[in-house]
Amino acid sequence: MKNVLWVTGLWPPHNVGIGRPVKLAKYLKRNHDWNPIVLAFGESVHRPYVDYSWEKDTEHLEVHKTKPGDSKLLQETIPIYLRRLGVHVDWWTVPDPWIRWKEHALKEAKYIISHQQIDAVFTSGPPYTCHLVGLQLKRDRPWCPWVVDCRDVWTQTDKSYSIKSQEQIGREEEMEGAVLREADWITVVNDIALEMLRSKFPFIREKSSCITHGYDPEDYEREPLVERTDDSRCMMTYTGTIYGERTKGAEAFLKALKQFYDENPEAPLVVGFIGNCRLAEKTAKELGLWQVHFSGLQDREFALDMQKVSDVLLFILGDSPLDEHASPGKLFDYLGAGKPILAVAPEGVATRILEKVGGAVTAHPSDIDGIAQAIEVASKLESVERGSVEQYDVREKSKEMAAVLERITE
Repeated sequence: MKNVLWVTGLWPPHNVGIGRPVKLAKYLKRNHDWNPIVLAFGESVHRPYVDYSWEKDTEHLEVHKTKPGDSKLLQETIPIYLRRLGVHVDWWTVPDPWIRWKEHALKEAKYIISHQQIDAVFTSGPPYTCHLVGLQLKRDRPWCPWVVDCRDVWTQTDKSYSIKSQEQIGREEEMEGAVLREADWITVVNDIALEMLRSKFPFIREKSSCITHGYDPEDYEREPLVERTDDSRCMMTYTGTIYGERTKGAEAFLKALKQFYDENPEAPLVVGFIGNCRLAEKTAKELGLWQVHFSGLQDREFALDMQKVSDVLLFILGDSPLDEHASPGKLFDYLGAGKPILAVAPEGVATRILEKVGGAVTAHPSDIDGIAQAIEVASKLESVERGSVEQYDVREKSKEMAAVLERITE
């Protein structure tokens, strides 16, 4: 079995941005004779939420954790006052709040390398600091192959949606260019993001590929602990966080839902939001939507159980260029659940996937009337006819990642 140093920063019990690296690592070791040795950070002020239900997927892995290096005092409070004086300190958070973790990570990586044979290095970002750790390791050990896994675009965002200064963007573009230039292989989560990256950095075309997110069949094997108390109503459920441009998508959905209820006051439909959806909850209260329930943050097992017992799963993006090439891991969990999907999303990666596999009703975030019509259609769906989703089985994705690792180490 070969060892790969698995640099992710985020790792359970952190519960945001960990699904892909956790599931890939799980099946790389189980099915493909690759042993991920995980390098991450511990408790972080910028990732305060935890979910211990993830740990069942990681208990067979060797995990090394260090201090995270982030500080709200240094990176948020002090910079606010300095900006008022005209002093900008973006370098404290370039490329992200964990830049000071780099020193701790490199020290731990050197310890791991001194005690075990490392056949390859894998870095997954965000946090993008993970890639800077990989870059330094590559420069220290140029013979060791390195895979850069891009879960989100880095500097390929539309600048109108970025709060970063031009100087900060320029510095991050230099960092990204160096990372991609020295990496042995780059994996990206969807085709649109991959082509964006290849267009900006043409030299990666021959050493890059798309490996999408995937769902884990084992997540759906056990019987749900949640029971339905009323089967006479259609239960529509959203699981996840509402943030950024997706707040506008959620607001559009709730306005359309209000319109739907006004036109269908006896409609047997209830809607639930599970996760950090406080802004959406505020909008729902303002609209008087008593039929919408908010459960707040819950662990992943509860969210999966609610997906299993729901009739329709709600997927929401915003109306921005960033959302057009977004393919969140949640979308693939929904596919794994096998339920009808109502997607409030712009035309892009997510809607293409749903059109390909079927079983979804879609509406644009800017089209209130269209969303209301989609709600009516989705609420009457009793079953779903869906094409093959096995291509999004995370075991297949781990097989694709294993092939990349074999290719660069042969």
